[in-house]
Amino acid sequence: MQQWSELIGAFLINFGAAEMATFQWIERYSSAKVRNNSIDLILSKRIALVRQLVEQSTLPDDRKKRALELWGQVSELSKTRNIIAHNPLISHTKDGKTDMGFINTRKMKGVGPYAIEPLLFVDVAREGSRLAKILPEIITPFQ
Repeated sequence: MQQWSELIGAFLINFGAAEMATFQWIERYSSAKVRNNSIDLILSKRIALVRQLVEQSTLPDDRKKRALELWGQVSELSKTRNIIAHNPLISHTKDGKTDMGFINTRKMKGVGPYAIEPLLFVDVAREGSRLAKILPEIITPFQ
């Protein structure tokens, strides 16, 4: 459990940094009014706004392409963040091996039984590693 708490803590702290970066990019490429309005947006909408602002920016094409790629990756990784933040941690047994994992309750619509694969430690570690590699490039908006 100690490893889980450290991993989840690091993942969520890094996502906090990514969320803060959205505000920096919005501030850099828009007005104070847009930035203030963006505070009430959920993360996926803020990332979409960042991507829209980058598209409309005067950044050179190569920087624009890289920024869109990075923010696209953050958007994909935010799906893992949402599973962690909004779903239960369960004990899961598969092939005789018991592990902990997060289940995505959104996949439990309709009548069960449900074939849900939990988000496991290794999955969170892999996604966290990807996010950690992206952060240095998105912490500061491109010039």
